[in-house]
Amino acid sequence: MSERRMINIPIGNKIIKAVIEPDGDYLLLTAVDLPLYAVGGTEGEAIEGLNHEIVSLYEDLMEDDNFTDDWIPIKQYLIEIFK
Repeated sequence: MSERRMINIPIGNKIIKAVIEPDGDYLLLTAVDLPLYAVGGTEGEAIEGLNHEIVSLYEDLMEDDNFTDDWIPIKQYLIEIFK
């Protein structure tokens, strides 16, 4: 892959938009609407990594409300994804 492009990733009941681009010998996958990214040797590895990051953030935010107000819209967005 030689340039950045937008891809759609199904997760939960939604489609997450992400930008994938080369980063040296790896691919960097950055979520458009979430402050998350993943790196992989292949597109599949990067997608798997981003899925893991999304689920992990969701689980962390659902544990309690001990986070700054900046995370509230992100938590609401993730709840929509996994409901």
